[in-house]
Amino acid sequence: MRLQFTRSATRDLTRQRDLIAHHDFGAAARAGGRVTRAICLLHGQTELGQAVEDLPDVRELVAAGDYVVRCTVRDGCVVVPRIWHGREDR
Repeated sequence: MRLQFTRSATRDLTRQRDLIAHHDFGAAARAGGRVTRAICLLHGQTELGQAVEDLPDVRELVAAGDYVVRCTVRDGCVVVPRIWHGREDR
């Protein structure tokens, strides 16, 4: 099963990395790696995380301790539409 990031998810990752890198570039690289590894788990385990109550077929995975990754399976592909830090106002 393929793993696909939407443009919004890619922007989310970039925004998070840039925010952390402003203070500590090494920490930004480590956090990005942990989030990416957690997302890669979705490739073979699409039932990870919790179902989102108001959104059918959408799941949320908490990655690297504080990052929330939304995902869904469409046309044989795991799609990641959004990623954010759990402390962000949403």
